[in-house]
Amino acid sequence: MTYADYPDTAKNNARKALNHKKDNGSSCGTRVGWLRANQIANGEGLSEDTVQRTYSFLSRAETYDQGKYFDENGNEICGSIMYDAWGGSAMRDWAEAKFKKIERKKESKAMAKYNIDILGEISESVNSYNSVKSKINDAKGEEINLVISSGGGSVTEGMGIADLIANYPNETTATGIGLVASIATVVLLSADKVKMTENAFLMIHRPWSYTMGNADELGATAGLLDKMEAKLLDIYTASVYKRKGYQNNLNENITKMMAAETWMTAQEALEFGFIDEIVKVGEKNINLLPLQNSLSKFLNVPAALLTNNKKDDDMGNSILEKIKNLLNAVDEKVEDVMTEEEVITEEPKNNEVEMAITMLKDLGYFVMSPDEMEAIHTKQKEEMESMYKKTDEQKNSINEIESVLETLGKELVALRAQVKKGVGLPSGGTTSEKIIETKAKSSHFDSFASLVKSKISQR
Repeated sequence: MTYADYPDTAKNNARKALNHKKDNGSSCGTRVGWLRANQIANGEGLSEDTVQRTYSFLSRAETYDQGKYFDENGNEICGSIMYDAWGGSAMRDWAEAKFKKIERKKESKAMAKYNIDILGEISESVNSYNSVKSKINDAKGEEINLVISSGGGSVTEGMGIADLIANYPNETTATGIGLVASIATVVLLSADKVKMTENAFLMIHRPWSYTMGNADELGATAGLLDKMEAKLLDIYTASVYKRKGYQNNLNENITKMMAAETWMTAQEALEFGFIDEIVKVGEKNINLLPLQNSLSKFLNVPAALLTNNKKDDDMGNSILEKIKNLLNAVDEKVEDVMTEEEVITEEPKNNEVEMAITMLKDLGYFVMSPDEMEAIHTKQKEEMESMYKKTDEQKNSINEIESVLETLGKELVALRAQVKKGVGLPSGGTTSEKIIETKAKSSHFDSFASLVKSKISQR
């Protein structure tokens, strides 16, 4: 884009300087300076770069402008002549305003870049091809900034995401932070411009998979892994070639790096040619805990990723190693005379246990002492015993009620039979005896009601 809307005063100043040169054969200025004078005098469009250079020159040359072309001795004042040749004060004011406007536009455009984060595992459910595709579609052609921190995941999902980024019509920039490993490296390298923060790590390795099946099925999986490995090798090689050009044995070197599960710092990745730039972010420790699930599946994790980076940490050991040494110390010396394989475990000393507990609490874990755990266990045991006891009492109550109901049922059958036949009690006797016996029988109902009521109150 060019700009030709500078004021007529600037054009007239340039023409004035050109006429002076024509009339006096001036020796002032350079070929570029007089070329600029002709452009301005003719009202030609100036590029953004030319506007910037014009503003820069006039800002410095202003101090040499004396408002006249000759001094008292008749000598040319080159500063004044060339100041006008570039358009003078009118051109300086216009170029300053135009330059600042262009810069603001660039800043606004940079801020308008669409941001996409790929943080964590790459899979069909998290950071999937479809989810990233949706985000890229939302960018609507704007430049894209990607921030990637991932231990990898699904090769097919990652390859698909990389293709989306590589084929995006506008510029893409990807920045790796923390850890970029396995298939996540392919996603990172698919952008037009690739950066890493100075504390980040890049890891490449051979693809692997969990599988089961018969010999044919396992063979097919092995064949697929070989194809994936070949594709990854092509991508890594092309990425390095793009930045470093041809290198002897490049394929062989990267193949060895993949086989060895190679971890690179940002500086090493830059020097080898995997990335374009290191982003300076100052001192910043790597938070290990969110990466644990990713780190656990790799073999050669750098110590820097496992180290507690606090400045006051004099021990310099990794968090995992500390806890292992404090809580799971194992004596690997096994006596030859042992008839059974066994591992002798040292009991951690009290002060070591306290150190481990303090460390875990600082990392956000909730840690209970053995006494607290025993108290909880005892309370749970008592609650279970109480529940079982209550259940047994309820069973006994039900059995008692069923026994009373059975007795009452039998007596009711006998009473109905007597009433039907119009006879006395089964044992005979007088009317008064019948009345007494009937009252005695009715007391069973009262007893049953009392029993039920008492059992209900106990519940």
